[in-house]
Amino acid sequence: MGQNRNISVELEVVTPMFLGGAEQQAELRAPSFRGALRYWWRVWYVTKFGYDLQRLRREEGKIFGTAGTGGSRASTVVVSVESERRLRPSPVSYGGKPGLRYLFYGVDTRQAIQPGARFRLSVALRPGAVVDKTDPPIMHQIGAAIWLLTAIGGLGARSRRGTGSLQVARVLEWPDDLPYRPITSVSSVKELRAAVIAGLKGLGANSEAEGEYPIPSLNKDRYLVYIHSETRKKWDDALDLIGTKLASFRRGIPKLEYKRTKGQYVGARDFVTRGAKP
Repeated sequence: MGQNRNISVELEVVTPMFLGGAEQQAELRAPSFRGALRYWWRVWYVTKFGYDLQRLRREEGKIFGTAGTGGSRASTVVVSVESERRLRPSPVSYGGKPGLRYLFYGVDTRQAIQPGARFRLSVALRPGAVVDKTDPPIMHQIGAAIWLLTAIGGLGARSRRGTGSLQVARVLEWPDDLPYRPITSVSSVKELRAAVIAGLKGLGANSEAEGEYPIPSLNKDRYLVYIHSETRKKWDDALDLIGTKLASFRRGIPKLEYKRTKGQYVGARDFVTRGAKP
């Protein structure tokens, strides 16, 4: 099978993105996107092929390059980020939304790339690069990483608290034979649920897995994706709702119990899905 040479999508920021360099000045940085794609590629790879550290490193090196005492190899792909308009980072407004401030604690005084900002993310095979044969092709694997990043991931500081959420506004270049495409628009929770399920199925999620993995995967019984039935028209109202529930949940956990990861997980799951307090 021949190699597609490019993938390109126009992304829109959905929740404030605290992405920056050493000075913490909010800016679009290709290395940050490269790191995020590398992370989600690992999640996809382990889901698809299981966890074998040596094989994982070998296949990862074919795409993203390697460095170290065992020898180095240049990346096969080039990641670029471009915006037609100059992005103007600004502070987030928290007026009357304590749940939002709770989620953003630690970055609440920093400037962010604001919701609505658009830019192009492109990944291309490096000119002149020696492209090893891979199955599936490299751009199919990159497509899987982009799907995961935009559907269930985030980018930048506090991304696990709801910041840095992205959606695909337009698909510019994408392999025609991929069994999944980025989620570009939905009009209801039902449509969103169907799109997420279809995408995860195309990625090979829910397959059986043996043994323990030291990195996340989408294998059966190893992940959960909740799509909340409560909707909000604005991102800040949605995150304020989540932050308020999270703060309420944590206030109800004794300190010793809070440190028990499994107990915290079960309690959080029941609180989010059924409103049951610990």
